[in-house]
Amino acid sequence: MAKLKQEVLDYSDMVVKAGSCDSKTGAITSDTSDIYNNNLPDGITPEIVKSLSDYDAVAIPGMVHAAGVLAVKAMDGNPDLTRCEGELPFGHKNSLTVIVDRSKT
Repeated sequence: MAKLKQEVLDYSDMVVKAGSCDSKTGAITSDTSDIYNNNLPDGITPEIVKSLSDYDAVAIPGMVHAAGVLAVKAMDGNPDLTRCEGELPFGHKNSLTVIVDRSKT
């Protein structure tokens, strides 16, 4: 079993202290916005995070749409092709896996 880094466990402790889980509904809640913003790495501000989040809100759907366009082109050229998939990297350690399946109704 993988062992979590101490910094991950410390962050988890902060979220647990700020949160709860309803024993009837199972709904987990925690006000993590202040925890997140108050523990950003040196030099990273909430404004930078907002800017990157706004950028991702355009870039990620753009990558998904592009994958669909590319898949449709490939499928148009090959009627036997029923699935296209790929991993699209972005940012430092992120990637988006996209799968496009051909279906008929």
